[in-house]
Amino acid sequence: MINNHGGQMSFRESERSNQYDSWGMKQEINRLELWSKLGKVSKRPGTSIGSQVLLLYHDQQSYFGRKDYNGTQKGLYANIIYQGILGNSNHGFKTGINYQLDDYAEHYADHLNSRQTDTVFMRAESVPGAFFEYTFSLLDKFTLVSGTRVDAHDKFGVFVTPRLHIKYAIAPQTVVRLSAGRGQRMANILAEGYGAMSSSREFIVMGATSQYAYGLKPEVAWNYGLNFTQKFRLDYRDGYFSTDVYRTHFTNQVVADMEQDPRQVLFYNLNGKSFSNSLQVQVDYELIKRFDIRLAYRRYNVQTTYLSGQKLKPLTSKDRAFVNLSYRTRSYWQFDCTLNWQGPKRLPSTEQSPEQFRTNEESPGFFIMNAQVSKTWNEKFEIYLGAENLLNFKQNNAIIASQTPFSEYFDASMIWGPVFGREVFAGFAVHVKIKRDRKGRG
Repeated sequence: MINNHGGQMSFRESERSNQYDSWGMKQEINRLELWSKLGKVSKRPGTSIGSQVLLLYHDQQSYFGRKDYNGTQKGLYANIIYQGILGNSNHGFKTGINYQLDDYAEHYADHLNSRQTDTVFMRAESVPGAFFEYTFSLLDKFTLVSGTRVDAHDKFGVFVTPRLHIKYAIAPQTVVRLSAGRGQRMANILAEGYGAMSSSREFIVMGATSQYAYGLKPEVAWNYGLNFTQKFRLDYRDGYFSTDVYRTHFTNQVVADMEQDPRQVLFYNLNGKSFSNSLQVQVDYELIKRFDIRLAYRRYNVQTTYLSGQKLKPLTSKDRAFVNLSYRTRSYWQFDCTLNWQGPKRLPSTEQSPEQFRTNEESPGFFIMNAQVSKTWNEKFEIYLGAENLLNFKQNNAIIASQTPFSEYFDASMIWGPVFGREVFAGFAVHVKIKRDRKGRG
């Protein structure tokens, strides 16, 4: 359950319908999930059958100024999985059937100034499917997993989703992993465009071909990945070096375009290129006994084709770096300090705004430091003291046109950094262990 309220101090929810000088928001979310797993292991080695069932209910009631968004999702997911071996234990497989049913009901209203948008979006998705996965393993040196699933969407037809994973130990301390696959989904533009509701931007769907799923096509993407992990020993202490390279490219994507007009968000199907490339390098090492360090750097290149051309994804850093220091004593004291650096982020264009409401083309880079000290007794009781954003960095003037929250240029969604300064916290935790008998009963 989530129950958030915010806005100006002068805002009164009871007077919202007639209040135009104070801005407020509310977000109430109730979510219930019921999960069941059943299985039976056969006397034959490596053979079993099982089933999984998930029931989901999600209800969201919210408003942002003069905008209302209420949504409900009811979902069912069920599958049956059979696992066995082919000939010998080097060859294994999994196969089964699955079914997914989702029922969405959304209400969106925008009564800002002269707008009178009041729309209900309803859709149900029924997707039966089947899958098969083959695994080949050779000791601990080589593993190949290849699989395909076929889903029959009741509105968009058949989706075929292949995937491939390969793990190869070049040497006892050196491992390479490769992956590739395809994925698809239906975009929920209102729930996913939630942040932009904290603005005066008008939501507009372009190129709608039907009333189903906002009139937009499913998103389809291909993913590729490479991981290299090297374990090393330096000065009698173990360390790890890893590199990850990933690429995702969309054959179709639902684009949320905030570039054309600072008073609008446009939603439409991709017409051009959209991709994400990432590179991450990480080193873990124990400098001295019980004193560990982790260093990481990540490079992002995320671009999408908008109506105005191909651009970097807004509010996303191209470069990030991370340092973590952790020290623990024999008397169960734990000291942790983390320093994050986020590079500059491109900001959505505000060229068409009046000069006083324009922003820079990109944000500055900044550091965030967090630290925590904790003490544990008998692995049962723990106290801790810590601080977030120790350097007290804050985004200045985070809200555009904050003095006129119902004007057409008001925008509280252009957040690229912390809006709160240094925060100190303290607390305690009690850890309870439940003893189980040999049959797993508590």
